[in-house]
Amino acid sequence: MGRYVFKLPDVGEGTAEAEIVAWHVAVGDHIREDQQLVDVMTDKATVEMTSPVDGIVIVSSPQLLATMVVKKCINMVQQLKGVIVGVVENMSYFETPDGERYEIFGPSNGTDLVGLTGAPLLGHMPIDSSLTSLCDSGRVEEYFAEPYEELANNFISTLKIKR
Repeated sequence: MGRYVFKLPDVGEGTAEAEIVAWHVAVGDHIREDQQLVDVMTDKATVEMTSPVDGIVIVSSPQLLATMVVKKCINMVQQLKGVIVGVVENMSYFETPDGERYEIFGPSNGTDLVGLTGAPLLGHMPIDSSLTSLCDSGRVEEYFAEPYEELANNFISTLKIKR
């Protein structure tokens, strides 16, 4: 498993917050090392953030057929000497309002994929109808759920952010 340094530029003493003012990549884009990702503005400066690594995040679901296809993808990435930075298992479970969990597509295969890639399992993402509704209405940025916070934190830890 690799860890990558994502250096935040020193923009002055006392700067504790920043705001994203422009994204230069879209979901699904292939990102190369040192490619410009985002512009971040603090109260003192606007800085350009670049990618610390050229890599791929593998996304699968627990369904056996999906896992089989993803294993072929992993094999191809490895043959092409690509870097797999993490694994995400989507649609891992459905949680009722009472907190009961159901594995609709079967038990997790995430640990199998971790074994194949040597990359960390970044998260198990639930099926969540509120996310679907927000996406459909163009308001996905309003979504909040603990599993997605965990995914973001695990991804950031994998990149090993340093200031």
